[in-house]
Amino acid sequence: MWSGPVYTVRLMLFLILVNFFALAGCQSIFETRYMRVQRDEDSIVLISSVFGQERIREPLLVDLLQSPSLRRLASILQHGNWYYCANRAAYSRLEHSINVFLLVRKAGGSLLEQAAALLHDVSHTAFSHSGASFFTDDFVAADHLQDQLHEYYITGSDIKIILEHYDIAVADILPDSNGFIRLERELPDLCADRIEYNIMGGLYEGLITEDQARTLVQAIHFSSTQSCWYFDAIDTALLFSRNAIYMTIALWTSPYSVVSTKMLAYALRRAGQLGILTREDVLFGSDEKLFRIMASCNDALLQKFLGGFQDPHTAFTFSGEGEHKIFCKFRGVDPLILAEDTLCRLSEIERSFAWYYTHMKDVFSRGWSIYYTSDLISAIESIS
Repeated sequence: MWSGPVYTVRLMLFLILVNFFALAGCQSIFETRYMRVQRDEDSIVLISSVFGQERIREPLLVDLLQSPSLRRLASILQHGNWYYCANRAAYSRLEHSINVFLLVRKAGGSLLEQAAALLHDVSHTAFSHSGASFFTDDFVAADHLQDQLHEYYITGSDIKIILEHYDIAVADILPDSNGFIRLERELPDLCADRIEYNIMGGLYEGLITEDQARTLVQAIHFSSTQSCWYFDAIDTALLFSRNAIYMTIALWTSPYSVVSTKMLAYALRRAGQLGILTREDVLFGSDEKLFRIMASCNDALLQKFLGGFQDPHTAFTFSGEGEHKIFCKFRGVDPLILAEDTLCRLSEIERSFAWYYTHMKDVFSRGWSIYYTSDLISAIESIS
């Protein structure tokens, strides 16, 4: 009676029912194509993602995961510019932050480092680094403004109240001053932040499959004795590292991405001049809300900048001796690999990768000379 195809069907139905009743009573906190976050009747948060499954019982972490300030990141996109330029996937900073937290947790990070991982992007303005340009004319400074705002932002938010409830000072969860080595490391090393946005960025952009993403996650480890992340195999290290360089060239910091970012920054400043956006809108708002406000305004200058933002190919041309020199951050990695009980760089093992990595790093260091179109030059000068 319970053999063959009939058994298989009945088993499948049984498992579906078990899963249904297991989830009954669970409240959804956040869900995407690759992540599900729920809270059960015992106030345990259940997280399932490409980076694994976890049951979060610690009250501090449960409260942070449900905080309005953290959940605002669902409306801040990781690839914000390209979502509006090329109809790219809506991969949010909330999904990114939760995955970074999972990596730090699995790597044995302390409770404070886990909290820091959850909160490391909470101070991002709407449109992230572009939004930061609303507050400064220096594009280089704008790229680091989120780090400078981090303590200020948390201190003025519901996060501080949660931390105080558990006798934790804001200063105790700041990444830059607490040596959270799992969370943040300088290039070309791996860190939880960098691992996540490379894997999920590649997955959302269709560069790797979900199976490949899970394989990469399984191949990355953290050594507490050496205080570093490393790969356990060359093939996975190569897949990850080539993907990182490709996304640097094609997405994150290509000349087109940099120009698009600058055009959006000018649009935000113009919106501020017109009084349709305020400091609070940018600090605490969402990408979509700000974009709709600007898109509905009939100001010619603002629309000129939005046009350059959404279609940067029309905003400039390359030139050997252009009027403007733009420099793009090289985000390539040269990860450590455990080979014969010794940690070494991928570039020390794979000569072809070493050449490619060095070559692309050199290309980015030289920058690109460009000409903005004449109408954009006039528009930029008019608001400077």
